[in-house]
Amino acid sequence: MDAKILNKANEIMKQAKQAYVGSIDKEGYPNVATRSLIHPKDMSSCFFSTGTGANLMSNINQNNKAGVCIREGGNNISLHGTIEIITDKAIKEQMWLDWFINHFPKGVNDPTYCLLKFTAIRGTLWVDNVYDQFIISEIEQ
Repeated sequence: MDAKILNKANEIMKQAKQAYVGSIDKEGYPNVATRSLIHPKDMSSCFFSTGTGANLMSNINQNNKAGVCIREGGNNISLHGTIEIITDKAIKEQMWLDWFINHFPKGVNDPTYCLLKFTAIRGTLWVDNVYDQFIISEIEQ
């Protein structure tokens, strides 16, 4: 993959505020929901928060395979990988954002506050009119 395109895609990821997260429901159908990205570093992984009662949670508990799509202007990054539920209190505190209080009134200790980590395995992108498919392990430096 062209280094310039890779760098641009990672910058888009770092600046993105939200993503479309796709999961598979118990009947085998895709379910897509918008989620706010939390501290994304690059295309290899990112965090989301959600409530323990959300459809995304029940889907992940049955099948942790997921897709994440980020769109910025005419650029598009689609990633496929897995999502894990983070229960480590220190990580949950580190990823907490002040505005989460609107969803989790008891703060970081709210029993409905759930942190999810998406880890990409492969992806497809359209950045600056360049199309590419890639395996994350092959582009990590």
